[in-house]
Amino acid sequence: MKSKKQIHHSPPRKRDKEQERYLSEMLAILGQSSRWKILRALAPLSPRQPLDAIEYTPSELAEILGLSVSTISEHLHALLKAQLVTTQRFQRSVYYRLRHSATLLAFFSLLDAIEEQAASDEHLL
Repeated sequence: MKSKKQIHHSPPRKRDKEQERYLSEMLAILGQSSRWKILRALAPLSPRQPLDAIEYTPSELAEILGLSVSTISEHLHALLKAQLVTTQRFQRSVYYRLRHSATLLAFFSLLDAIEEQAASDEHLL
């Protein structure tokens, strides 16, 4: 008889309504594939680089990701509101870069783990 795999987790935390709302909003923001593609495009290729080392304009991101500038701008606005990206103006252009945060580091780790799992489980591909 197979034994069931033990899953260890922390007991649920008590959260107030405001914390629950914030958590739901963050998960909704991070749950859209276009947004995590933008975050990935802004992420440095080397872990030795700081998280905010790469910056692009909305037009550059649109070209990289094959999306319209208006779609990219809409998603960047949501990411900016969630404080996951920052902006810097240079002449007439606005550049976006990642904001260094524990949330983003954890999110990238989660994406990596999901991609590894999908690669090892053929039925998920």
